[in-house]
This record gives sequence, structure tokens and C-alpha cells, in this order.
Amino acid sequence: MKNFTHKKRNGLALWLLTLMCLASVNVWGQETVYSYELKQKTWDGNGSKTLNGITWSLDAPGAGFWGYDGTKGQQIGSGSKPATSINLSTEDFKGTIKSVVIETSGASKINATIQVKVGNVDYGNATKITTTNTPYRFEGQSSGKVEVIWTNNSEKAIYLKKITVTYEEGATTQCSAPTFSPASGTSFANTLTVTASTATEGGKIVYTTDPEATLDANSTEFPSEGLIIDATTTIRAITVDPSGTLENSSEVSATYTKINALNGLAELRAKIREDNVTSQKDAKEYIVSLNNAVVTKVSGNNAFIEENETGIQYFKYNNDLKEGQVINGTATVKGFMYNNWAELISIEGDIIITDGGAVAPTEVTLEELTNNYDKYESRLVKVTAAEVTSAFSNRNGEISQNGTTLAVRAADESISMTLGETIDIIGVAGIYYDEKQLNVFSQDDITKDENAKTFSWTATSAEIDINNGDISALPTLTNTYEGAVNYDSSNKSVATIGETDGQITIVGAGTTTITATLASDPEVKSSYELTVNKTAATLEFEQPSYTVNFDEIITLKAVSNNPDAQITYSATEGDWYIDETSGEFLAGTTAGSVTVTATMAESDKYTGATATCTVKIVDPNQQVYSDVITAADLKGEANSYKDFSGVTKTSGAVYAGNSANKNGSIQLRSDKSNSGIVATTSGGRISQIIITWDNSTANARQIDVYGNTNPYTSAAELYETSGNTNQGELIGSLAKGETTLTIEGNYPYVGIRSNDGALYIKDITFVWEKVSEPTTGSFSITDAGFATYYTDKAFVMPENVQGGIVTKANKETNQLTISYNYQPGTTVPAKTPIVLKGEKGDYTVNYTTSEETAPAGNMLYGADNVDADGMTFVEGTNVKYYKLALDNDGKCGFYWGATNGAAFEYTANRAFLAIDITDASQAPASFSLDGDGSTTAINGIMNSNGDSQKIYTVTGIYAGKSLNNLPKGIYIVGGKKVAVK
Repeated sequence: MKNFTHKKRNGLALWLLTLMCLASVNVWGQETVYSYELKQKTWDGNGSKTLNGITWSLDAPGAGFWGYDGTKGQQIGSGSKPATSINLSTEDFKGTIKSVVIETSGASKINATIQVKVGNVDYGNATKITTTNTPYRFEGQSSGKVEVIWTNNSEKAIYLKKITVTYEEGATTQCSAPTFSPASGTSFANTLTVTASTATEGGKIVYTTDPEATLDANSTEFPSEGLIIDATTTIRAITVDPSGTLENSSEVSATYTKINALNGLAELRAKIREDNVTSQKDAKEYIVSLNNAVVTKVSGNNAFIEENETGIQYFKYNNDLKEGQVINGTATVKGFMYNNWAELISIEGDIIITDGGAVAPTEVTLEELTNNYDKYESRLVKVTAAEVTSAFSNRNGEISQNGTTLAVRAADESISMTLGETIDIIGVAGIYYDEKQLNVFSQDDITKDENAKTFSWTATSAEIDINNGDISALPTLTNTYEGAVNYDSSNKSVATIGETDGQITIVGAGTTTITATLASDPEVKSSYELTVNKTAATLEFEQPSYTVNFDEIITLKAVSNNPDAQITYSATEGDWYIDETSGEFLAGTTAGSVTVTATMAESDKYTGATATCTVKIVDPNQQVYSDVITAADLKGEANSYKDFSGVTKTSGAVYAGNSANKNGSIQLRSDKSNSGIVATTSGGRISQIIITWDNSTANARQIDVYGNTNPYTSAAELYETSGNTNQGELIGSLAKGETTLTIEGNYPYVGIRSNDGALYIKDITFVWEKVSEPTTGSFSITDAGFATYYTDKAFVMPENVQGGIVTKANKETNQLTISYNYQPGTTVPAKTPIVLKGEKGDYTVNYTTSEETAPAGNMLYGADNVDADGMTFVEGTNVKYYKLALDNDGKCGFYWGATNGAAFEYTANRAFLAIDITDASQAPASFSLDGDGSTTAINGIMNSNGDSQKIYTVTGIYAGKSLNNLPKGIYIVGGKKVAVK
């Protein structure tokens, strides 16, 4: 929709004048605002478009891409196909142009300016544009053609979003300035005719070439037929009104430079090389006389021109040259060195282009081509009977002829040639940086010689791993000759090959040349280079970090894929000690982090390797640790977000997440739902978060803090996304300016993220309170003499109690077989569900450390087999669940814990029996303990202890005696499941 608005003028006199003018059809001196916003791609090439009634013409030399960005608007050019300049113009505005506002921007790292001319009069100065949409305002007092001119000094896209023009309709008070043709800056060789025109009807153009002369109505009138110049000249001109009604226009000037014409492509190419301009935007202008210059090849935007055995390449988007065309005349061209290859980007001037016939390539040997490359550069050539020594890979290949090789470059991935074949090939000799190469543009330019014999390996080089290599994947010999073949290896300490059968045996690491020779003709041979690599050794510690108390000993162990690895250990200096062969580490009495390095020397078949881990030495009496995290601890780059993990400080907590780095501060965002910092390993109980803000953070931004009873794996879990079940609980926030959040409740894991938008933080302190691990556990045995027990820690069986596992359930006799493997004083492995048999009483067990694992074949289960709702769960077809209880006769056994043996609520630190019974009709409702007789109905459930108010997590961890201040979750209280919300 056309948008014209009138500006409101203030003042009583102006109001009265406006009222007087309302009766007039034409109101002189009235300002009108024209505006147009580009809301979709408007131009897809150079040309004119009518926008809200005004026709705008756009010319963007070099632009090879036209697009649209929803924020920035019409895109002109791209990084690989930029416009060197843009001219947007119109002559549709009638009246005096007061201002022109252009909303424009550029791509990242843009280096471009914008300026405006009206009637060839500059409105202000050229202004640099930025990467952000910005309205640039240009003001003046002129009429005539409006020109918006961008000059692009970078290989970047330019965007146009909005055009606004304010002009004064009505009578013009000043003549329009002259416009010259050709434009200022044009070069010429002999003479040049310059014409001038003005938009002022009846206006007279006067001029001078004297830089000191004054221009007025009495100055020399510009010749109507044009001014002929034969030297470098600057023309100054104005428009005057012979009637004296209008004021003289502003002065304009144009400079034209005479340069010597070059004689043919040979001189032109030599001059381009001499000037050595390497940037397309700075391409230099030349004038050259062409005599029967022939277009030998056209492919897309590329064309190649040859004259008197000299070639040159021409690149222009959508160029309209055709193969076989002949160019004659004096051409004005622009050229530069494209990766050491002379290239033209424009051909204009007084030239005549006529169509011609097909162009035959120049036949040449590879030896002649490579030895006299300058003679053939950019020329269409043909090489016959060349052997393909490297098929195309990523469009790069190689050919050989009589010992001379040359790189070949395919125009696209569809072009192919087969290794070992003999071919005729047509292409253009070119240079990419310093590499000479033959450029092939069509599959038709590669012809296989069907009569040629082939004797070559399928590759010129190969690599194989000494331990894991696949010999069948090595190159094979393509042979169309008859007769026997002999094989040889140049380095038999690396690999041997059967002299007649070609079977390869790997011996050691290194390089050897494998050669095949036709027995009847030793001149027919082919080789490839075989490299046998040592296997890349892996080496890593079993844990990335360890924690040890003062004066304690732990064993660190690194493992490798080298079964014979000799690993040595070392540590940074301090009051600690590590055994270099066993990895035993003795902590001193200085708290801090120690880096331990494992080193594996290189062997005959494996490379060497190193690995590191962190050992945190802690004071067992210290209860509070402060981890100060800065940008230097993370992997973030300037405005580039990166994932990080394994970050440790002093508490034992391990941090991961996603962040960037801005001027040394941590940068967090919210728009990608993945940025933040989380604890993947606990440092105890999180008690405080302390923030040091960077002032560049916008006001009203805030950081959200989440607490969790489960470990985080990544910062993405802090966001409410589909499938995320581990966000934790929002336990507080810190707005910009707020520094400290004190946390109530017991949260072993913490995460922080931006609530909205970007945050910049100098440092973040996580304060942890150490939570002592329990050293003892407990259970009770009733008058029945039995109980069950389960803990995730190894413990020592107390006196007067023995523990057993269920190894068999007899469905016919309804009896269990229990193996009482754990007698008083023996160690029960962690996570071993057991039946306890002993005297009535309350028992305390001492936790211990043990590398022994829970025994196999146990039909009892514990907290590891509980689902998210706290119900017993074991994989199977028809699993029945049993709990320890008493029957009506007071006999102890395992009974269905729910109707028909369904899953029931798990009680912390208990064990239960689960049996997968295919035929449900054969599922016993109960089992007696071995040798204890039959069972009847359930009378009551045995208590594990006398205190029903103790609270446990569903995994059996003691959580206290009060639900107050506990994190959200499911807890077991007196054998019942309770939800804390």
C-alpha cells in the first residue's frame, strides 16, 4: 500500500496559511513522505521494480545471489558471490528532495559504505554500514534523479529493508544538476566523447575544464553533440535557467583518465600479473586492443578466451558469452589475480562480438604442457593416451604420461575417471595458488582408450593398521595383459608379498613400496606405497577424578587397549607420593587438587599414550568448600557457545554445561534450551550460590537455580522440553545486582541457567557443605528368627547372625533352598539381597569396602528392582512377588505381597522374592524356608526395625525422621510410600 503522509507544521501563521490554501487544488511547498518496506524478496537480479507507485532501478555488479532475510530484508550478493557496488535509483519524484532515509545492513564483518545523490549532488558524506539494521539519513536541497550507492569493500552480503524519501511537491526553485555520460572515473585510450544532460526543461548546461574558473550563466555552454577529450580531463558544470526564473544548480564534476591501450591478451595478462591485485573488489581497469580473440570454453559463469596462443579466464555471473564467438575492438576490462591465476571480471567498450564455429583444442603432451605452462595457461588443450594415476576424490585427480604427471580438477562431482585407464582428456590449463592443474568441465571431455592395455594397482597408496588392518581392503592389480606377474616389497621388515601369488603379510610398522611387474616385459610395471601404522593406543583412568582424605591411600588405575602396556604413574610435586608402577597414591596433609599422569611408552605395534586424572585431597574435618568458576575454566569462545564437562575445583563436585566467553566473562543464554552449568557429581549439599555480575548484563535479567536429588548429565535438562524428566526443582533466582542465594533443603545436585536472554557473569561460586557418608547400618530380627536386608554398601555380618541367598524355589513342595554363605565376621558384598537368620534383637552392621560383587543366581531382589512409583519390578513374562511374613501358625515364609502375586510397594532396606512362573495356575501363593515345614495364610508382616517413623528414599537411603525441608520426591515412611510435593 502506498504510504504518503504530510508533516505537521507548527505555528499560528502556518495554520492560517494552510487554511487559506485548502481551496487550492495544488498546494505549493507541501512536504510528502514516501516509504516502502521490503517484506519479501523483491529483486532476483538487476532490473527495475515499481514499489508503491515509484519505479526503482537496481544495478549490483558481481552479485551472484539474491535472497531475503525476515529481519534484514532483501539480500544482495553473498560471501562467495558479493556485489562490488550497488546503485538504486529513481527519477519519479517531482520536486525538491529534502531527505532520503535508507534502512540497511550487512553480513558479519561487513566493510561497506552508503551514500546518496540527488540530481548528481551529494547529500552528505558516505557512511559505513553495520551488521545491524540501521536507518541512515541523508539531507539536502536538490531535485532530479535519486541515487542510493553502496560501495562494498568486503566479500559480504548487503541487505535493504526500507526506503523513505521526504520531498517538497510543487514548483521547483532550482535547476537540476547536470548528469554526465559516461560516468566519472571512466578510462579511455584514444579519445572519449562525454555528453551531459539535465532534468530541468529548457535548462542550459555550462562547463569549464579550468579548476580555477567560476561557473555562471556566462560560462561556455556544453556542446549538445558532446565534448570530445583526448587527455585526462576533469569537467565542471552547472545548469542555468536562461529565463532567470530558477536558481543555478549545484556544481558537479567528472574526471576521465586516459591510459595507454595494451596490445592483445599477451600484454594484458602480463600487466595483470605485474600489478598483482589479489582482491576482486580492487580489480584494476585496463584498455586492450583485441584482434580475433576466440571464446574457447564456456562453463557456467566461467569463460576462456584465446588470442595468438595466449589465454585468459573471464568470470562473470550469468555471463552471456558463447563458445566459438570472436571478439574484436578496443575493450575496457577489469582484472586481478585469482589465486595466482589472471582473471577478468568485466569486458566492455568499443568491441564487436560475432558468432563462430566449434573450437578445436590444442593437442599437447604432458611434458610440453608442464615445461611450458605459461604458454598454455587458460587455453583449451587436449592430452591423449594419458594414464589415470588417481581417480577423482573431492573433484581432484591425477594423470600421467611417460613419467610426467599433472593434477586434474573436475568442475563437479558427476565427472569421473577410472584409476589405471588410458584416456584422452580435454580441459583448460589453470593454476590454483601454485599448483598447475587441468580443469575439466564435462564428462564428454574424458574418453577412454578402449584399445589400451591396463596394468595398474587400484590405488597409488594405502595404509593399514598393524593389529586390526584388513588385508583384503588393500589395492588390487588391474591387469589386461597375458602372462605371469612378479611381485616385490621394497622393505620386507614392513611387509612381504608372495613373489607369484601377490599375498601380503604384515611384518612391522613402516613404509614399503609394493611393485607388480609383467614377467614377459619388465617395462610394464606398477607400484603403490604401503604404510603400516601402529595401532593408536588408548589410555584412560578408570575414573576422571578421585577424592581422598588426608593421609589415606588409594590405588589409581589406567587401562589401555594395548594388552602388554607398561604403564608408569607420576604426579605434580607436593606432600604426597605415588608409586610409579602400582599407581598407589598416598595423600599428604595439604588440601587441593593433584594432577596424576599415566604414561605408556610406544611399542612395536602400539603408539605411546598419556592420560591424566585429578586427585582431590580433602581435610575430613573441613565441612564447607567453595568452588569459584570463571570463564577460563570453561570452553566457551567469543560469542561461540561450546559444551564443557569434567570441570572440577576443590569440593569434589564435577561440573558440565554449555557457555560462551565474552571479554573474560561467562556468557549464558536461554534461546537454545541447552546453556547453563550443572553438577554431574555432587560436592555434598549445595548451600549457597554467589554471583559476581558483569555490568554488560541487561537490567531485569536473572539467573534461575535448580536443585536435584539426581545427578545431571547436561545443561539441557534444566529446560522444560519434551521427554525431559530431570529438570529438578526451581529453588531460587538471582536478578542482576543480587549476589547471594542461600539454599534450604538437602540438594546434592544443582544447576543454573538464564531465565531469559543473555547473561554475563564474571564468576560463580558454588558453596558445598560436606555430608558425611554413614559408616553403619542396622536391622532387627523378631521372635520368628528371620529377617531380610538390602543395602548398597558392603558390610560385615554381625555376631549371632548368618545371611543367605535363595538359590532355588520348589513349586511342588513350596520350599526355598537358601545358601547361608555369610557367617558372622564375613563380608557381604554391596547390593546383595539376603535372608537373615539369628536370635531376636537389634543389630548394627559396620560398612566396609570390598571389590567383591553380589553373587549370581540369587532369587532375592532389593532397591535396584523398584520402579519410579516405588513398586517392586523384575523383568519377566509372569513374575510373582513375595515378601517375608508369618502365617496363621506363626511360621515364617515368603508370601504374595499383593493379590495374585502382583507387584507391591517396596520397603526400604528389605529384600523380596521374585519368580517368573510361565503358567500362572502353577504359581504358589507362598514358600516356606528350607526345612521349616509348610505355610498357611499370612498373619502379619515382619518389621525391619522398631521405629516406623524413620524415612528412607525408594533406593533405601536414610533421609531422617521429618518430611519437613525434604526435596520433592517419593519416600518410604513406616513401609508406606509418601509423596513430598
